[in-house]
Amino acid sequence: MHVDVTIHPKAFKHAYSEEQIRDAWISGEHNRCELEDADIPRELRIGVTAEGIKLELIGLVFTMERVMIHHCDSASKEARRQIEKSRRRAR
Repeated sequence: MHVDVTIHPKAFKHAYSEEQIRDAWISGEHNRCELEDADIPRELRIGVTAEGIKLELIGLVFTMERVMIHHCDSASKEARRQIEKSRRRAR
């Protein structure tokens, strides 16, 4: 399935490239959790760039085929804890 991923200019704040952000978003498919604190569903992912850099990303999920990434930074312990907590609840 093709997903239309757009990147908000704010996501470039920490100087990661468009390619790095897209690679990390795609690779984070199985390392994610939903954030239910806004009107539009958001997803937190931790993915890896082609260079092996772990990034945390937050994207607004408009539909299964349309996402806008608005946050990108090096992966934090807090993001990892949040994803792990979500996995434990899902079991």
